[in-house]
Amino acid sequence: MRSMVFRQAATLLRQLRIDLSDLSEIQLPPLQYFAREQLLHSSELLIKRLVLRNVHIDLVDSVTENLITMHLRILQSCPAVGAWLAGQLHRFVTALSDVAEILEMNRPNPVNWRELADRMEEVANKFVYKSWDVKSFVPAMRTLRGDQLLGQGGFGCAYRGRHIPTNLELCIKVVPLQHFQLARHACSDKLVASVARCKFVVSYYAAFETRTAHIALMEFVKGSDLNKLTKASRVLAVEQVRMVAAQLYLGLEYLHMHGFVHRDVKSANVLVTMKGLVKLIDFDTSKVCLSHYVRDRALECFFARTAREFRDREKAGTLAYRAPEAIQKQGYGRALDWWALGCVVFKITTGRLPFHGDDAELKRRICETDPEWSSQRCSDVDSTCQEFINALMIKDPTKRLGSSCYSEIRQHAFFAGLDFDSLSKADKYETLCEMPKEIIQIHNMSPLEAKQKQPNQQKKFVVTLAQCEDVLKPHRPLMTYVSRGFARAIARYSTGLPDPPSAEPTPEYTLLRFNEKEHFDQVTDKSEYVSRSELRGQGPKDDSTEQTVDTITDTIDPSPNSRKPTQPPNVSELSRLSSKKYSKSDLKYTRQYKPSLEILELTMPRSGVCPQKFGFSYRLLSGVDGSVGFVYRVKPDSVASRAGLFYGDMIAKVNDRMVVPKDNPRIREIIHSSSYVSLAVYAHNPFRLAQLHRDIAHVLKMDRNDAKDLRLMCFRDKCRLRAGFSLKTFISAADGGTYSAHIFHRVHPKLMKGEMDNRLYAGDLLLCVNGIPTTGMKSQKEVADIVKLHRRRELILSILPCSPLRVPN
Repeated sequence: MRSMVFRQAATLLRQLRIDLSDLSEIQLPPLQYFAREQLLHSSELLIKRLVLRNVHIDLVDSVTENLITMHLRILQSCPAVGAWLAGQLHRFVTALSDVAEILEMNRPNPVNWRELADRMEEVANKFVYKSWDVKSFVPAMRTLRGDQLLGQGGFGCAYRGRHIPTNLELCIKVVPLQHFQLARHACSDKLVASVARCKFVVSYYAAFETRTAHIALMEFVKGSDLNKLTKASRVLAVEQVRMVAAQLYLGLEYLHMHGFVHRDVKSANVLVTMKGLVKLIDFDTSKVCLSHYVRDRALECFFARTAREFRDREKAGTLAYRAPEAIQKQGYGRALDWWALGCVVFKITTGRLPFHGDDAELKRRICETDPEWSSQRCSDVDSTCQEFINALMIKDPTKRLGSSCYSEIRQHAFFAGLDFDSLSKADKYETLCEMPKEIIQIHNMSPLEAKQKQPNQQKKFVVTLAQCEDVLKPHRPLMTYVSRGFARAIARYSTGLPDPPSAEPTPEYTLLRFNEKEHFDQVTDKSEYVSRSELRGQGPKDDSTEQTVDTITDTIDPSPNSRKPTQPPNVSELSRLSSKKYSKSDLKYTRQYKPSLEILELTMPRSGVCPQKFGFSYRLLSGVDGSVGFVYRVKPDSVASRAGLFYGDMIAKVNDRMVVPKDNPRIREIIHSSSYVSLAVYAHNPFRLAQLHRDIAHVLKMDRNDAKDLRLMCFRDKCRLRAGFSLKTFISAADGGTYSAHIFHRVHPKLMKGEMDNRLYAGDLLLCVNGIPTTGMKSQKEVADIVKLHRRRELILSILPCSPLRVPN
């Protein structure tokens, strides 16, 4: 029986792979192509294990959860691709449902896989999104101006230039069409551009084709590449090396986690600014690999493929930086980027590459010899730096530093005392470390000096910017990328072009909810129980290195004296609040937010025989000044659900009638018998924002100064709320990541009395329990265990007081 189920699942996954492979690649947008590649990698992994009958439920869980988490990110950045991906994930989950049920047979709290698959289908059929034509925003070549030649080689030319209508300074890269023979190679940089939002990875504004070349418009980095810098200053100080290596590691880690292996890491592809900020560039040889979007734990299937994931025998990258397994055409994986990182650190430390010789000799030395540390140049190199480089340049990729787990690199003695989290969150205008003064001379070279310092590449075919002409045919989707921020800037200075829609999705219902049996039997009123699991995982925590390029329009100003505005927060505000351990002295309730009202129209015809119900229930809750109707049940696919009513919504008015206790019987009669119902609900309600995948603290414009401490004593009466409250947990999104939003659901009346600063209301958010952050706890049970541990003594809750019940009517 088990063997037959495994074979059937493998057959369904093979058919999915065939259907995905049959799609016309050139007609897929870059993000959709990337999502397809992730599905292909995940399906291939599971097919091999199913055929060998060597599959376990943790592997199925991990692969599926990773794809679902990726899906949440894609929905935020491109809802149209997210809707397509939902349909493919429905097939993927359906194919695995029987296998998962067998593997989970003896497992507590099993996932309802069939309901999960149905939710995927709902997303595919009902998701509401606005599409926009990316090709309409591709800039004409006449609007681009090359002011300074930065580099010229076999790949093409790079210019410091400007987009004339918006006066935006750019780096313009020109690569001849002949350089790429296959579409999957030519689209590599477009794929990275559509996914990467990291301050250690150069930002792309647009990438497209002309008649003779591929054009890439990127942010202009005021600095130099490491190759030029080491030629000018010979070597860097150990602190400078440590800072450069740490940032380069963070950039590579980000790429790997988001599904890319660079394959051409070298000193010429690493830019550094005068303030020490590092930017990784040149993704023409990058390749899509298995991703790791789950952030709350390490996925074994991801790290098992670090050393060897591909066996395509492709040659990619510069020979002097190429890993032994790539030279010997063995299987290779993300570990070859760590080898190249070792080569880069060796060069900026000693001023030379670890291996030399003609091509044949160079290959032999890379595969057979170790880096030489006996020369006079290497005598002053720090011992921990030598150990770090040697660990990165181990010949066997399975034993190389970082192959088992990336924390090996972070925790190496070379980075002792370095706070990677602070480095990730540092402002891009902040000085990270002082770089050699030669970088200023390189940056301030005149155009003539820049040309004279470039190697002579006249023997190779090169297309210059002046030779590029606009294509006559429509741009091919796979070869075209335009960021939303750049598109908005173009629309601002163009006539007839509408602004592209916001990248934020507008789902009509909570995404990917399915039954979770945890504590269901202990719930007295099961109609109030809300399913809240997302395949038992909270998804990715905030990528502190992540940034957005959709704010480009804020930085474009025709005035040369315009100031550079600050960027929006790149991590969840709620996660930031909970990351700090609060004390009584630094928690002040300084202001109240003002929630707005949103009118939801629920209209339906009455039937004289059997009146149709609207599909929701509420109970009265008292606030600072008045009452609200708290929605504790919304029936799936009901009139209320389709109209956009959520669990936890707080109703202020029903058909323009205020919700007050004395009018409650009349209001219930209206809901029962009226031909239509108009509800006024609080739009800025944490329950609603969490289910809409909004960053609650950011939307409410609240920060750590708004948080406060509550000191509670557990109740000794027969009330089942022993701690005085109960919580509901939702997986909420923020800037592409997710966190757990634990919202107070039921609160004992005693806790809603007394001084305002000492009150607790339904709708407030829990941040910490006795100093322990809770936004990283993926289930209500984890929080309940912490509360149970401390409630016998003094229970100190750090909360964000954002309940609409706190605001006077």
